[in-house]
Amino acid sequence: MSSENPQFDILLGGTEELPQDLTLMRYASNRAQEILSLTEALQEPRKTGLVFQRLPRHMRRRVMSHNAKRMPRQLREAHISQMEKSGVPPKSKRPSRKYRRRPSNLLDAYNRRQKENIWLETHIWHAKRFHMTNKWGYRLANFPNDKSKRACYRAAVNHCLIQDISYYKCIELSGELECISNGLKLLTRDECGRTFCAKTWLNGGTEGSVTVFHSDTAYPCGAIGQVLFLWRPIVTERVESRYLSEEMESSVLQKGRTIWIWIHPSYYKEVLEELMKVFKMKLSSSVRFHKDDLEPSMKKPKLGSSISESESKDVLPNLEVSAEKELDVRLFSHAGPHYEGKGVQMTLLEDKLVRLRLTGPLSQAVLRETFVLAPGRHEEDSSWVTQWEEVFKCQHKMWEMMSRYTSPAMMSPHMVIGLTILDPRCNLPAKRTKAVDQDASESGI
Repeated sequence: MSSENPQFDILLGGTEELPQDLTLMRYASNRAQEILSLTEALQEPRKTGLVFQRLPRHMRRRVMSHNAKRMPRQLREAHISQMEKSGVPPKSKRPSRKYRRRPSNLLDAYNRRQKENIWLETHIWHAKRFHMTNKWGYRLANFPNDKSKRACYRAAVNHCLIQDISYYKCIELSGELECISNGLKLLTRDECGRTFCAKTWLNGGTEGSVTVFHSDTAYPCGAIGQVLFLWRPIVTERVESRYLSEEMESSVLQKGRTIWIWIHPSYYKEVLEELMKVFKMKLSSSVRFHKDDLEPSMKKPKLGSSISESESKDVLPNLEVSAEKELDVRLFSHAGPHYEGKGVQMTLLEDKLVRLRLTGPLSQAVLRETFVLAPGRHEEDSSWVTQWEEVFKCQHKMWEMMSRYTSPAMMSPHMVIGLTILDPRCNLPAKRTKAVDQDASESGI
């Protein structure tokens, strides 16, 4: 049985006649109580509901349950009051980022994180842009996060591409030239071409490369790998001896020559073992230091302490450093392990030097814009600057001549140039610029 719904409108057969117009203010005032109760019902949460449940599902976040700042501002106060009623203990405010990133903490964290795998000087820059991998005891960049193969190719062909190869490990050999050459001959083969003591490389003007072999094998067996090396220039040794007395000059010249060998870390241990075997190296117990490097506690014993003569010899060994040791030019005050053999001394300088490789036609332009040579002599300069004044003049002349070169191909390959420059960070441009060829800049291209 079905019945039709009753109609109220008179036009549809009902009895009620609807008004022709409506006064909005009168209508709202008559129903103000209804609107107010509806608004309160929407704002006040239910007994079984939470404030963040009013939000649409796509706006809800799990973190809202413990972080009120993730809520919209209109509902934030109600949410905070609800959290306080729930009895959740308020979290103490953590120290500021400035406090957490103090220099001491940064240095500790930097050293702690590279205990197992050593970081290069450019690690932070590469870690932000590359996938890193552990290789040969270093944390190295494996491949970039973005597609940069074409950019690297364009930089190498048209501009300049820089690579950090500081993972190459350096070994310093010093002693008489005959002793060094006799030992290194056992690690090279004449069939491979020039050796360590070739005249082309012996003067220290160019960097050389040879293939190193095991000393107890015959060619072509027993190859270890290719190494790079550089003899300490003879000119530098002559300049040093120029400002010495005759007795000191003879002592300096008796030290002979110095060679630095850079080895790839994959076969560094093999080469090191061969060098120790050839020169019969032993770890040196004597430590070289300067008077100024001594700590105050080492220079003199504390008051009230009784030390006998025999104990003082053991505690303070050879405090009076001779002039010969003071004139011994070292790369670093804290060098690596020192070994001594028959007429040859070996110092491990691994992870002490930074080595960068620049590839591209504008490599010379990049160096010209980056390097600023140290200024000339001043009245207040030390005696060290006075002794090396002629060397500084030669550097300035050489750099002025090289600044005119428009391509690295205009210089001899593997050429070695020694420069004394200012800190490049002090000469950074205010706005990032791109190094261009000098001829192109003059022509306005």
